[in-house]
Amino acid sequence: MLDGLAFLPVDDVASGMAYLKKSAPDVLTSVVDYFGTYSVSGVFRTKYQRLDMLQPDSP
Repeated sequence: MLDGLAFLPVDDVASGMAYLKKSAPDVLTSVVDYFGTYSVSGVFRTKYQRLDMLQPDSP
């Protein structure tokens, strides 16, 4: 299910994630939430992009 998000247009990923959260079995709720937080929402990516911005540019 989660890997299907890779085939959605970028504009549809948020609605696709919402659909997965509604339709996922209860045993997968924590997995879907984790994936949504760290892969779809970009918490991990945003954190490290900020670190890259703090480093000086190479000459």
